[in-house]
Amino acid sequence: MDLIYMNEKKEDVGVALDATLDLAFGSDENDFECKIVSANHCCEAGFYLYYEGTEYGGIVDDIYIDTERDEITYHGRTWHGILDSKILEPDAGEDSLVLNGEANEMLAFLVARMGLEGLFRASTDASGI
Repeated sequence: MDLIYMNEKKEDVGVALDATLDLAFGSDENDFECKIVSANHCCEAGFYLYYEGTEYGGIVDDIYIDTERDEITYHGRTWHGILDSKILEPDAGEDSLVLNGEANEMLAFLVARMGLEGLFRASTDASGI
């Protein structure tokens, strides 16, 4: 399976060659570490890594260079970590945020409210919920 990288504009650029991706999920993790040989260095902070058709990927937040090992390490938040870093607040003057409606429509509303339309989308099919 190819590990694809996108630039900060979310445009596919290419495949990260000979890279290893280690992802962690959970209440105190939701991050990843990707190691790649220096000669194959392909990402910058703000780039995205992902396996197409899976939930595995995220945004590169930091880059570490190990000259002794001739290795680059990309570190960042997984998709779960990106969601975890967002805070939903009520509208000004309101004590809480209350949603009422079809579940998928409400998910689409929340994705838009968090400014994540370029990364996430909710199904347009009726969920029945």
